[in-house]
Amino acid sequence: MLVRLNSFIRTLSVVVYFSLVSVSLLHAEGTKQLEPTNPATTANRRTRLMFDQSTGSAHRTPFATIGCAEKYRLNVYISDPSTEKIYLGFNDGTNSLFYQVKDPDGVIVTGFTLAQVPASGNGFITSWDQAVAGPKIGTVNPTGYTPKILTPTKTGNYYIEFAPYQSGGSFSGQDMLFFDITVAQDTIIKNGRLWSKAWQLSDDASGDVIQSYPVKLFVYSDDGIVTQLNINEWNGGTYTTYCNQWGVTNTNNWVIDRMSDDTWPGSDLPQYKIFLNNPDINIFPTGQIGHICEVQSHSNCNGSVDIMARVNKPGSLTLNIDVDPPGQGPEDVVLTGTINGSQACDLWDTITWNGLDGNGAPVPSGATITFNINYLNGLTNLPLWDVEDNDAGLIVNIVRPAPVFSTKLPIYWDDSNLPGGNTNAVNGCVFPTSTVITGCHAWSNQNENMINTWWYFSEGTSDLTAEVIRPPQVDFSFTNTCAGAETQFTDQSVVPNGYATAWHWSFGMFGDTSNLQNPVYTFPNSGSNNVLLRVTSDKGCVGQLVKTVAVLSSPVPNAGNDKSIPYATSTTLNGSASGGSGNLTYHWEPASQLLDPDILNPATVVLSETTDFTLTVTDQANSCQRSDIMTVTIIGGPLALQLSATPPAICPGSASSINAQVGGGSGAFIYSWTSEPAGFTSNLEDISVQPDVTTIYTLLVDDGFHTITKTVTVTVFTPPVSTPGASQTIPYGTYTLLSGSASSGLPPYSYSWSPANMVQNPNSATTATKILNSTTNYTLEVMDNHGCTSSSDVLVTIQGGPLQASPTAEPSSICYGASTVLHPMSSGGSGDYTYSWSTNEGPFSTASDPIVNPKSTTTYSLVIDDGFTQSTGSVEVDVYPLPVANLIPAGAHIIGKDTIVMCTTDTLFLNVENPNSEYLWSNGATTPNIYCATTGIAFDMLTYSVQIRNKLSDCRNSGIITVIFDYGECSFGFPEINNPKDILVFPNPGNGIFNCRILSAYGNMKAEISTIEGSLIKTRDLQVPVNSTVNYPIDLSEMAPGIYLLRIYNDRFSRTFRIVKI
Repeated sequence: MLVRLNSFIRTLSVVVYFSLVSVSLLHAEGTKQLEPTNPATTANRRTRLMFDQSTGSAHRTPFATIGCAEKYRLNVYISDPSTEKIYLGFNDGTNSLFYQVKDPDGVIVTGFTLAQVPASGNGFITSWDQAVAGPKIGTVNPTGYTPKILTPTKTGNYYIEFAPYQSGGSFSGQDMLFFDITVAQDTIIKNGRLWSKAWQLSDDASGDVIQSYPVKLFVYSDDGIVTQLNINEWNGGTYTTYCNQWGVTNTNNWVIDRMSDDTWPGSDLPQYKIFLNNPDINIFPTGQIGHICEVQSHSNCNGSVDIMARVNKPGSLTLNIDVDPPGQGPEDVVLTGTINGSQACDLWDTITWNGLDGNGAPVPSGATITFNINYLNGLTNLPLWDVEDNDAGLIVNIVRPAPVFSTKLPIYWDDSNLPGGNTNAVNGCVFPTSTVITGCHAWSNQNENMINTWWYFSEGTSDLTAEVIRPPQVDFSFTNTCAGAETQFTDQSVVPNGYATAWHWSFGMFGDTSNLQNPVYTFPNSGSNNVLLRVTSDKGCVGQLVKTVAVLSSPVPNAGNDKSIPYATSTTLNGSASGGSGNLTYHWEPASQLLDPDILNPATVVLSETTDFTLTVTDQANSCQRSDIMTVTIIGGPLALQLSATPPAICPGSASSINAQVGGGSGAFIYSWTSEPAGFTSNLEDISVQPDVTTIYTLLVDDGFHTITKTVTVTVFTPPVSTPGASQTIPYGTYTLLSGSASSGLPPYSYSWSPANMVQNPNSATTATKILNSTTNYTLEVMDNHGCTSSSDVLVTIQGGPLQASPTAEPSSICYGASTVLHPMSSGGSGDYTYSWSTNEGPFSTASDPIVNPKSTTTYSLVIDDGFTQSTGSVEVDVYPLPVANLIPAGAHIIGKDTIVMCTTDTLFLNVENPNSEYLWSNGATTPNIYCATTGIAFDMLTYSVQIRNKLSDCRNSGIITVIFDYGECSFGFPEINNPKDILVFPNPGNGIFNCRILSAYGNMKAEISTIEGSLIKTRDLQVPVNSTVNYPIDLSEMAPGIYLLRIYNDRFSRTFRIVKI
C-alpha cells in the first residue's frame, strides 16, 4: 500500500510538473504580442518589426541596428545569469537579415557574432503558430519552435543588433516576419524582460497601408509607473513608438513641448522603456506614488501667482487654472512644472503662473482664480510621427500601481497647431466602456505630422484659490506751472479692486518730496522737472509714474517798502517789476483805496486806517503772475480811551488792577485819576487799588489837544462772619463737638477748621474733635460764594488727668478653697467707667468688685473704659495650700469613703505630719501620728479624726477615718484571687438589688452577707463551674440603708466586699 501511494505521488508530481510547464510556456515575447491573431487568417491586420534607416521626410530611426544609440536598442534583461537563458527565434521572410548579440558591456557574445538569421533548424520559426507558442525547451512545449539558446554570463541588458548584410550596411525598409525573444529559468518563462525605448513597427503590406493590430504596449516610466497603451488598430505605415516626459520637444516649456506640430521637430526623444508584457516586477519594481502634502499660494504685485507645493518625491505637477467665466474655455490655462519634493514632504517647490489667461490677456486685478493641482505620476507623452490614421483613438490603462477605482486613465492632447486640430488639455478623455471599445484622440489623414498624446496617473487633486493683484495704475495732473507760483498736483491713479494707502511725490528739485495725495509745490525757477508719483495699494503693491513738468518763467514783483503816514492823509505806492517776457501788466488791491490800481506807482485815497496793498504782475506772454505785499500804517487818529478793572469785584483786603488803553491822539498823554468816595489820586497810566468799599475810579487823559474821561467801578463784597461756637471744658482723654456756623456774605459757605489733624471732619461746620489730652484752641475759617473769608477762634479746655486703673485684692493672700474681693481703684478720664476682668483663661467678670475663689496663685487683669479711652492694670492673688490630712494608709483595703477594713489582730499607724504645723486628734493627741488597734478578739469598728493648722499661713485642714476590724481580712493560708476583677459587685452603691459576677477558676463557692457589726444575715451556695462566668443577684431591698459585708469563699480562698445600700 505504501509503495502504491508513493507511486501515485510521483505520478501526480509529474502530471502537476508538466501541467505547470505547459502553463508557463504559454508565454512568449515577440510576434505573440504584436500579432495576437494569425495575419494569414485576419484581414487587413499586420504589426511587424521594421528596420528602416531612411532619411528625409520619413524620419526613420536606426532601431536595433548595428552601433545604434542606446535609445534605439532592442534589449533583453538577465537577472540571474547562473540559472536564466535567452531563447531566440526568427523568420525574416523574404528578407535576408543578419544579427548579433552583445552583452551588457557591449561585447559581442561568443557564438552570436554577426550571422544570418536562421532559415532552418535552431532559431528558425517556421510559422505564426510556433512564434505564438514560444520556444521548445527540451521535450517541453513540443508545438513551439526550436530556439537558439544564449547562456548569459553577466547580469544586465543584452541587446540584439540587425544588419541587412554580413558587412553591416544600412536598412531601407526590411521587416521581420516572426520573432520571439524569451527568457526562461529552466522551463519557467520570465516575461517582461524584452524592451526598447523606440520600437519601429510597420503595418505596411507591399506598399498598401492596412491597420495595425490592437497591440498593447507596456510603458515603464522613469518613476516606476506602468501604463498599458492600446494602439487600437491605427494605420501608420512605418512608425516609431517611443514615450517621454516632455512631448514633441524638450524646451522646458511644457505647454509648447506637448503641442502637436505639422513639421518634424528636429529630433526624436525616446526616454521610457516600452515592453511587450507587464515588466518583470522583480527587476522593474513599482515606483513610489507621488502625492501632494500641502499647497499654498502667494499673489505677486505683477499679477502673477506663485503656487507652492510640498510633495513626497521628485516629479511633475500640473495646474489647471480656471479663469472667469467658470468652466472650461479658451481663457483657461494649464501649467506643468518639475518639482524636487522630499520623502518627508518638508520642502517647498514653486510653480509660477504669469497672470495671463489662455488668450494671452492679463487677468484683471481682484479676480479670484481656482487652481486644480495634480501630481503627475508616470507623466507619459506619446509623440507619433507620420501615423496617418487613428480612427478608433487610443486606450490607456494604469497597470502598476493597482488603482483604487477604475484602471482607465484620461488622455490629453493639444492639436491646435494642426490644421483643423482641437485641444483637450484640461479635462482629458477617458475611453468609454461598451461592446465596441472606442478610444480617445482619433485623427485621420495626418501625413507627416507629429501628433502628441499624453497621460498620467494621479491619486488625488488639490484645489486652491488665489486673488490676482496688480499694481496701481498711476496717473496725475497739474495746474499753474509758473515759477514762484503754487503748482497744484492732483492724483488720478486707479487701484483696481482696491484703494491707495500711501503716496510719495518727488518734485525733482532739491530732493523735495511730499506724502500728500494732492500736494501743492512751488518751483523756484523755470525749466523742465521730472516729477515722480509712487502709489501704494491696500495690497502693498506699488506703481509709479514720472511726468516732465515744464515750469514757465514768471515776473518778479516788488510792492515797495512798508511806510507810515499820519491819520487822514494819503501817499504814493512805489511798485516795481522785473523778469518775465517784458510784456507785463500790473494791478493793485484793494483797488478801492487807490486812484488808479493798474499802474506801478498809484496814489492812495485819504486813509484813516492801516491798510495792506498787494501788487500782482502778469506776464502777457504766458499768463504767469506773481504778487507782493506792502503795508501803509496810519499814525494817530481820534483820541480814544478804554478802562478795565481786573478783577472788577473783590473781597475786603484784596486788590484790583485798572488798565487804561489809550488810542489816537498825539501820542503824548497826561493821566489824572480820582475816586468816589474821594481819597484816591494818581498820575500813572495803570493803577492797582485796594478799596474798603465799592468805589468809582475816574481817569482824565490829555494829549495836548483834546481830553477824554472814562470811569470804572470796583465792587467790594460784604464778607462772611465766622461763628465757631462757645468755648468748652471737657475731661482729660475725651472729645467734644464743635458747632460752627456762618452768616452774612453770599451763601453757600465752605468751612475749614484748624488744626485740621485735631478734628474728625475739618471741612464740616459741625465736627467732633479728636480725643484731647491738652487744652486746644480751634480756628474756624469760613469762605462764601464770592471767595471772601473770615475766621474766629474757640477754646476747648481740658480738666482732670488721664484714665488710670490700679486694681487690688482684699485679702491679697488666701488659703486653698477661700475667696477674696477684687477692687479696680480707678481714677481720671470721664468718670463713667466700665470694667472687664480676665485671667489667662479669658474674661470672667464685668463687675467693679468681683469675688473670686482661685485654686492657685492667679494674676487678674483689668481693662477700664471711660467711653473715650482705656486703661489697664493687674493684681496677683496668692493661694496657699492646705495641710495634707489623708488618713488612709497606702495599700489599705478601702470599702467606702474614709472607711477601710483590716484584720482584727492588726495595728494601724496613722501619720499626717506637715511642715510648720500643729495637730489635734479626736483622742486628744497633739502629735503628727498615732497608733490604733482593737482587742483582736472579735469584730470591731473605730473612728479617728484630726485637725491640722499651718503655723505660717494659718491654713487649716482636717481628716477622718473609720477602721473595721474583721477576721475576714485575716490570712489563714488561703490564696487571694490573682485578678481582683475576677469577682465584680455592681452597681455599688445601689438601691438594694446588686449583681455579683464571678469569673473564676476555683470551682463552687459560698457567699455570706453580714452587717457592719458582724451579724450574719444570709448565706448561699454558689455553683461556679471551673473556668466559667456566672452572675448571682444579691437582694438587700428589705434591709435598711447602710454598709453591709459580702464574703465569698471556699476551702481554697476567701474574699470580703463592702456593699453600700442607699
